[in-house]
Amino acid sequence: MSESEGHYQEFCDDDRPEGWANMQQALFDAHEATLQKELGMARAEANRAEALEWAQRAAFTIAVRNGTVCIDDVYILMDAFGGHPERLGNAAGSVFDKRRFEFTGRWVKSKRVSNHGRWIRVWRLK
Repeated sequence: MSESEGHYQEFCDDDRPEGWANMQQALFDAHEATLQKELGMARAEANRAEALEWAQRAAFTIAVRNGTVCIDDVYILMDAFGGHPERLGNAAGSVFDKRRFEFTGRWVKSKRVSNHGRWIRVWRLK
């Protein structure tokens, strides 16, 4: 071990707060992360059921017509026909139900200003 590695190790060993190991376990737990994701999605779906149903119908319609669909497409259609996409909120993560849709492997940059150009998935019907 080099001198700098030794100092780093010494710093880490001496300055870890009490309960550090438990904190690390709470921060990094794949099973718990998946469980919390599923619970969060279920809550969002329940709280935004009407908007989610609207969005899922829009996604299906777009995919049938165009072959593929992304969440920007859904927002555009919802907005054009009074579907109030802003009401979708966190339930947007549940629009593309894995039983009906599959990820194409393609990503596109979102054109929605609020998404700041982030990459979004492109989906197709199974």
